Amino acid sequence: MMSDIAVLPASEATIEFIDLSAQRRRLGRRIDEAVLRVVDQGKFIMGPEVAELETQLSAFCGAKHVLSCANGTDALGLALMARNLKRGQAVMVPSFTFAATAEVVAWFDAVPVFVDVCEDSFNIGSGEPRSWHRHRQATWARTGGSHHRRPFRTACRV
Repeated sequence: MMSDIAVLPASEATIEFIDLSAQRRRLGRRIDEAVLRVVDQGKFIMGPEVAELETQLSAFCGAKHVLSCANGTDALGLALMARNLKRGQAVMVPSFTFAATAEVVAWFDAVPVFVDVCEDSFNIGSGEPRSWHRHRQATWARTGGSHHRRPFRTACRV
């Protein structure tokens, strides 16, 4: 339960942050060379480096197609375009999310419907919140993190 979470005073709470300078020392030359290649070619969008990235991501993920984009908001927008979202259609979004998750739904004049999240994962829960019953023609805005298939199967039966 959420009440089981201990909150430490700020003086006792430390969060280790990634050592970016160590990464820079290890990868700096390769990054600089790649950036210079892109700048020299002037192909910032759909250039050879982007094609190579998408090819490698496709192989890594085992996906037939990969489409890179600028950020997570754009990725959600692309997913909603692929769903052929209609004006006024409900889109289920997790109640614990970044604001852009609901914002992108509004780009399409659709309606974000916030649904409960699991306390252990903060992903959409596998229960059947009352809000699902009102929106039988809804689609989903899936965000980052580990996703469980069961909640989506449950929602499809609602």
